[in-house]
Amino acid sequence: MQKKIYRVILITVAAAVCLFAAAGTYISYYFYRGAAREELAAVGRLIAAEKLDPKEAANRLEDALPYPVRLTYIDYDGSVVFDSSGSVSENHAKRHEVMQAMSEGEGFDTRVSETLGTSLYYFCVKTDTGLIRLSREYSNIAHIALVMIPVMAAAAGIILILATVVSVMLASKLTEPISELTKQIEDVNFHSPRPSTITTDCEELVPIAESTTAMAKQISGHLKEVERTSEIRREFTANVSHELKTPLTTIRGFADMLRSGVVNDGEEVKRSAELIYSESERLLSLINDIIELSRVEENTAKQLESTRLDTLAEEVVYLMREKAVENDIHLHLKAQPVTAMVNAGYIKEMLINLTDNAIKYNKPDGNVWISIDKNSNDAIITVEDDGIGIAKEDRERVFERFYRADKGRGRSGTGLGLSIVKHIAAYHDGQIVMQSNPGDGTAVTVKIPGVIS
Repeated sequence: MQKKIYRVILITVAAAVCLFAAAGTYISYYFYRGAAREELAAVGRLIAAEKLDPKEAANRLEDALPYPVRLTYIDYDGSVVFDSSGSVSENHAKRHEVMQAMSEGEGFDTRVSETLGTSLYYFCVKTDTGLIRLSREYSNIAHIALVMIPVMAAAAGIILILATVVSVMLASKLTEPISELTKQIEDVNFHSPRPSTITTDCEELVPIAESTTAMAKQISGHLKEVERTSEIRREFTANVSHELKTPLTTIRGFADMLRSGVVNDGEEVKRSAELIYSESERLLSLINDIIELSRVEENTAKQLESTRLDTLAEEVVYLMREKAVENDIHLHLKAQPVTAMVNAGYIKEMLINLTDNAIKYNKPDGNVWISIDKNSNDAIITVEDDGIGIAKEDRERVFERFYRADKGRGRSGTGLGLSIVKHIAAYHDGQIVMQSNPGDGTAVTVKIPGVIS
């Protein structure tokens, strides 16, 4: 049994180390990739804002950055005006990042450069005189893994050595009372009219010791029935095995807590655990929102059903009332009976996101009004608040993914709520209208066709 426990512990630790290495590599690559893209974008925006001469911009890049960055100035027709890598003759009008920048102001792409033959990040920004594009090489996940292998290997070696020592000590400590109990059971003299009492210092094994003692006395009373001795012994063994399950399960639970550090004391451990929990809650929220957004985007086959929108609004008010009270916000519902062909789950999610934003970006003792109305063609859903409002320059961008108008409070959310709202409205062929001014609150109105009554 000791070897089995030792083997299980080592296998578990080895599997955990492997999972940690894989997760660490992926997370490192994920954040490295995002940081590389954002750093490139920040540099491009700075060059565009300062309106630097191409050669001056290239010289500054070379002096300021520890890695090479290719700088290209492009006319609106796609022709290259300047390229820091040398003379480039082909037209760039059909490049993805260029087309995106022409239509949206900025563009990203990741691909193998036809000119240089390397894997690059591309960022392009549109200016008054043309387009500025920057590119840099990036490391793939295999390269990141190679960089992390020595660190992971060293960590794995230390962990496995410690796990081996701990598992040997723990397995010995866990099995010692069981071994002692087993030895006492084996030494019981069933021919004695008064068999010795089996004892143990392990609280979890006391029921087994007591039941074993009782069974030993019972067996002693039946020794005259020689023909049943074998059957009684088998019954005894079966009962002991059954009784062992509960304490072994308990031991295994405590061992798992010890191995994972749950029972360790210390304020630093507690603080670290709270931070880990807090960050895990945020990322979970981000992932849930990403999953929800992807689900809405990918669900092109519309699944609509006749739904009472006023009933959905009542459910949302009920769900959000506690958060409103916690934030000293008053919820108001004005819902006309409106039935429409919609995806009920999506509409409910949209109402929750809009109401959550209205509560979050409000003032103490503020108000949130939710209204459901209709005209001859559309269902009209409005969520209004008298909160902090949104500046004009932010109103056109708040529906973008991860964009936060209020940077001070934005970290409390994922920055995906209004993007989800936008995609749900598009899913229903609806329209969104936002009215807002700083200090005067915000009203978001969504019109969805398909009214039945």
